[in-house]
Amino acid sequence: MVLVQDSSKTRTTMIMLLNLTPQQTTESLKIWKRKFCITKTKLPQNTQLRDDTIEALAVSEEDIRVTISDIANNEATYAREEATRNQQHETFVSKVAAIDDVIDAIDEAAKLIQHLSLGASFAQLKSKYDTLHKKLSDNTSHTALLQPVITALTELATHGVNQKALTKIAQLLSEIRQQLVSEKAAKTDVEDRQAAHWAEFSVHLSNEHTRLVERKAQLEVQIQEQKDTIEDAQSWIEFHTLELENSEERLAGQQAWYAVQSEIYETQTAERTAQQEIVDRLQEHISEKLSTTAQFIASRN
Repeated sequence: MVLVQDSSKTRTTMIMLLNLTPQQTTESLKIWKRKFCITKTKLPQNTQLRDDTIEALAVSEEDIRVTISDIANNEATYAREEATRNQQHETFVSKVAAIDDVIDAIDEAAKLIQHLSLGASFAQLKSKYDTLHKKLSDNTSHTALLQPVITALTELATHGVNQKALTKIAQLLSEIRQQLVSEKAAKTDVEDRQAAHWAEFSVHLSNEHTRLVERKAQLEVQIQEQKDTIEDAQSWIEFHTLELENSEERLAGQQAWYAVQSEIYETQTAERTAQQEIVDRLQEHISEKLSTTAQFIASRN
């Protein structure tokens, strides 16, 4: 410890001079080297983390792009299939209604034939006949099917009523009615199968839509986490880059200081060795003188 007097400020400053041994100097340098290596290791680690996360982010962004596209396709498919199903149902309702209209007309014709068969005169039923004939002639949904009935009724009005013709017409009406009932049943069966298919398919599309929406939400969270990781890693890269630069400077300073301390130690060691040699020679010289003096004294006695 050395006391240095500062006369200009009239105060005493205590300065501690630390004299390190070679072992302490070497250990100090090792500590700085370890710090430098740690900092140097962290930089590539964070760089690798950033680069890996950037690659993962690109994959996630592609995944969410595909998922968004799949959602749009799912919704478009649902809308298209729903519109198709609605159109199918509307067509079914329309065609069944047309069949029912024809069946009603056939039933009216059957009643007309029955009345004529029971003895009613054609003149009594002329008004109903005209209405029925027009209804059958105006039909556009089953023109070919109804044409034989229209022809038979026309002949009946033209050639007069006879039991054989009435029986033939009644049989024709029964056959046509059965065809209409079968047609209605077939269309109803198709409608039921189409409805069942849509019910199943719509559930599938809805479940798939739910899965895709959930996947999109998961990817959004994942992408945000990856962006945060990249941002954090970049911040650490900048920090460690600066820290590495500072550590390099400090390490260089420590190495220079170590070189100076080593030189001082070697110089001091050489000086101590030289001093020790002088002491040894002096001791040897004194010993020789003492021996000579002792011999001289002994010879005088």
